[in-house]
Amino acid sequence: MKSQSNIQIEFNSMFQVHFDENNVYRVITPFYYPETGDKIVVRVRPTEEFGYSIDDNGEALFYLNRIGSELCTDAIKQIIAHLTKTLSVSLKDNECLMVSTKDQSQLANCVFQVAQIANPLCVIANSQQEL
Repeated sequence: MKSQSNIQIEFNSMFQVHFDENNVYRVITPFYYPETGDKIVVRVRPTEEFGYSIDDNGEALFYLNRIGSELCTDAIKQIIAHLTKTLSVSLKDNECLMVSTKDQSQLANCVFQVAQIANPLCVIANSQQEL
């Protein structure tokens, strides 16, 4: 049986956090985009207005465009509407998935919320392309 510290190390190793020169944290999640296998990366940006802006930097929609899926299909709109209503993430300027918080203790939860939308959105869009 594994010790508690080994289990913590395994879970901690699933995420990588990098800080860049623009004062942005990039969180590389264990979730990935279908087809490419690229990891879903979520950015945490400190802002004066929101406290923290957490977003996917437009990568999910970039992925959709890359596989030839269109954001304007009814199915994609319904998925986004349902997931953003459930998880409080918004589609900012039809460009990126975003949530904001002033509560630093909610940052991990917000990162998960953005990744939770990016992953199924792309999986479903990918499966529609195969039909």
